[in-house]
Amino acid sequence: MLGYIIAFGGIYIFVGSYIVQNVLGNSHIWGLTAIVTIGYGALVVAPVVVGLKFGIRITVVLYVFEVVLLLALSLTILFKGGASGLSATPFHWPGGSKDVLLAFSLAVLAFGGFEAAAPLAEETRDPRRTVPLAVLGAVVVSGIIYVLGSYALVTAFGVGHIGALAADGNAFHTAAKVFLPFVAPLITWVFLSSVTSSYVAANTQTSRVIFAGARGGLWSKSLARISPRFRTPAWAVVAFVAPSILIGVVSTAFTDPGTASGFLGTYGILGLIIMYLVANLALIVEWAKFRRNGIRKNPWLWVVTPVIGIVVLAIPVYGDLRPGQPSPYNILPWLTLGLIAVGVVYALVLGATRPQALAQAPALLEGDESLATDPLPVGSGD
Repeated sequence: MLGYIIAFGGIYIFVGSYIVQNVLGNSHIWGLTAIVTIGYGALVVAPVVVGLKFGIRITVVLYVFEVVLLLALSLTILFKGGASGLSATPFHWPGGSKDVLLAFSLAVLAFGGFEAAAPLAEETRDPRRTVPLAVLGAVVVSGIIYVLGSYALVTAFGVGHIGALAADGNAFHTAAKVFLPFVAPLITWVFLSSVTSSYVAANTQTSRVIFAGARGGLWSKSLARISPRFRTPAWAVVAFVAPSILIGVVSTAFTDPGTASGFLGTYGILGLIIMYLVANLALIVEWAKFRRNGIRKNPWLWVVTPVIGIVVLAIPVYGDLRPGQPSPYNILPWLTLGLIAVGVVYALVLGATRPQALAQAPALLEGDESLATDPLPVGSGD
């Protein structure tokens, strides 16, 4: 949860800066970026407070708008051969590049939230069929769009002009002006619709997690209050979004929005990566428990796949925490240890004061089915 709050703080301030530069004409009014960031935060909270169906419908509409335009632009660039023809060079690993290792965590951030369907199981028809399809579909569809769009963008600039691509603050807009001019004016709005749909979906998911956890005593029960008018977990939404916006706005007092967004995104995503690492490890532990109790599970799914996940996730951890990085990234190891310490201490305190809440955490966060279908439920001796 802390990782999401920190990472989203970086994205909020990036979006505020993006709007100021690309929509408001790079106005130099003092404090404008902070004001826009706060206003944008309120905008992406509103659909979640109004209701699940309303928020999800907005997400779907914005997502379709984004995908259609980006696919049209990407396919046009590839059909025209880009700046200097198609090439396999973008798919080559650039040796021991440290930049790739640092950027790996931001790639993980792009996929962050793929599990968003799980907390919505309680409000979904036939969740045992629908939720797995949604989770796997999100990964596959997003992965295809990321690869196709990234390759088209590199092709549009040319493999020999990566520096120009990296320095461009609105690369898709630049590419559209050359290859699909009538789409260019919409590209700025494509980015905003993309990040808005992502925020609405993330806020919808996370508010349900916070609400369910609060209802079961994982944290303050005051966060389980429901909006009298809309019957939604409004307090949980605000509890998630407000700290993110505060972190993003305060960070600009110490550095520029670009550096702040990159650093907060990297630091926050480490929290998610650690969560995914531990989840993979937990799956192997569960497999061992099942085996001891005579319950057979597929080792390819329960052992081999999580081991591969651990190895892959170790790449961004090393890339972000390796020694010799410039400021402010050189303090990431200490900040990450602090993040882990907060989680460990909180779990220990919760285990001592509310052991039943901790034992029921899977059902509280992901729905009762997570325990109802567990071959080794809590209290079975394991």
